Amino acid sequence: MAGMHALLEKLRKEAPGVKTVEEHLEEKKAEWLADLNELMDRIAGWLADGQAEGLLHVERRTVDLAEEDLGPYEAPALWLHVRTTRPRTVKVEPKGMRIVGVIAAADRRIVGARGRVDVTCGAARAILLRMGAGDWKLVAQGGEAVDLTEDAFSDALGELIE
Repeated sequence: MAGMHALLEKLRKEAPGVKTVEEHLEEKKAEWLADLNELMDRIAGWLADGQAEGLLHVERRTVDLAEEDLGPYEAPALWLHVRTTRPRTVKVEPKGMRIVGVIAAADRRIVGARGRVDVTCGAARAILLRMGAGDWKLVAQGGEAVDLTEDAFSDALGELIE
């Protein structure tokens, strides 16, 4: 048995980059949080002119999430306070890295996402799906999944606040 122990010890030393499950999950959670921070910064940047004109206020927030593999953690979120004759609040809040489910978009289903952020205003909702590191898709109400661009977000936001 000492031989097997010695062999395993040798393999551990010669296997750089081999991570425990916990190390792997922590790395994936850190990537998810970095992508979320970048996403919130991007959205806030798109809305900077509207905020400067007093048409809306971007409030940075955090939400508490808990996922089975990742445990409890805080994630960045935004609340967009739209200042029109009918003021509304649009919430941009992550649901989780592993909480995606199957999203119906138009006539097909989207699978394989690695994170989900809901954009809600009352009962209206658009969904942002993280397909990979820094790769976001937008699924507007009953629509297709499209690349998340400033124009696509603007169109979806316009639908949500109607």
